[in-house]
Amino acid sequence: LPFYPVVGNHDITPNGWALFSRIFKTSFYEFTVRVICENDTAYDRFIFLDSANGTLGSYQIDEIENGFFQRDNKKIRNTFTFTHTNIFRPSLNEFASTYCREELYYILDKLADWNTTIAFWGHVHAWDERDFGNVHHITMPSMNFVDHPNGGDNLLIRVTVKKDGKYKIE
Repeated sequence: LPFYPVVGNHDITPNGWALFSRIFKTSFYEFTVRVICENDTAYDRFIFLDSANGTLGSYQIDEIENGFFQRDNKKIRNTFTFTHTNIFRPSLNEFASTYCREELYYILDKLADWNTTIAFWGHVHAWDERDFGNVHHITMPSMNFVDHPNGGDNLLIRVTVKKDGKYKIE
């Protein structure tokens, strides 16, 4: 199966960044998958952001502003965005983030601009799921055996997208 990494804070210390960048070459990227849906062709879009150090940083923001994630007239059916540092406090309706306020709002605006269907977050090692604006947000639990000694499939989620673009989360 293909593997698409999202860099996290544990990946960049102590010498992790050198290893990560040598193996994967980049820490933010995107791709689209062509889907045939009811006599039409569309694309599902996957965006991966680098927030391993708790911020997007000026380089990544500059690249985004310079059109890094601009699509060339493709009909986008769903957009799935993945990054590490979460913005919501699990189980409470408030922000909990290391991002400065302006960057937090920037991220929320970009998710809206990209018509993000689901934004996947990590970092806090706890499950959280909520809708904010038109975006469904899922914060993933940790997959390590210290936090979950029994491991198993209960640490994974499956998102199934039907031909009509609607999705189901299991």
